[in-house]
Amino acid sequence: MRLLLAALLLVHGAAIGQTFACQYTQSAGLDWENGTWKSRYLEIPRPFFLVVEGGNLTADSAAKVLGSLPKEARCERHPIGFYSCHTPLTSFLFFNPKELHGVRSEMRGAILRPEARGTHPLSVAPFICQQM
Repeated sequence: MRLLLAALLLVHGAAIGQTFACQYTQSAGLDWENGTWKSRYLEIPRPFFLVVEGGNLTADSAAKVLGSLPKEARCERHPIGFYSCHTPLTSFLFFNPKELHGVRSEMRGAILRPEARGTHPLSVAPFICQQM
């Protein structure tokens, strides 16, 4: 009976969803300046929410972090328990809900023509979360 109750609670919890309040702990990257990449710390982005529903991160919550439209965000849950999301424009998000941390990265500048790289730094920003 306890096992059945526990299973029902897990299924019910997955159907309702989970919300995580997250904040970045650091942000660093590479800027394209005078024909070369130069490292520097970047401004720490604003806090955000991640939402898990139906066993996966919602496209809406991932898209807000990735700076894309929801239809562009592709997310999947990996068997070892973390989520990964990406957009066609080389933004990535990894989130471990069990450990309550993750990272967002932006790699678009690496594939652009040199004259366009200056407005698209390569960046990485780790974050921590708290379940609401």
